[in-house]
Amino acid sequence: MLWELRSARIRAQCGEGILVISRRELSTFEQESPIPKIITLGDEVTYRVLYDAQEEAEGAVRYTDHTLLEQCRASITALHERAEPMKDYFVREVVEVGTPHAR
Repeated sequence: MLWELRSARIRAQCGEGILVISRRELSTFEQESPIPKIITLGDEVTYRVLYDAQEEAEGAVRYTDHTLLEQCRASITALHERAEPMKDYFVREVVEVGTPHAR
């Protein structure tokens, strides 16, 4: 997991808008079930990614309903509002873990 966080930090330093949300904040959105992975493309389509028993992506369901797309966008916006920039998270939670040594 540390290498993924370090990779995300570098991507954020290169200009990607990477945010991190705490478990506590995320749990307010997962009262009934886990949040699915949603991908929105423009104003026309939303995909919900499907996973198999080993948590490997196995496809997606395509939605074109405009109302559903707007609901997904509103949920994503609400998540972003509760998240923090990767830089702040990394400095507080990861830097102290230290750098792994090459073997």
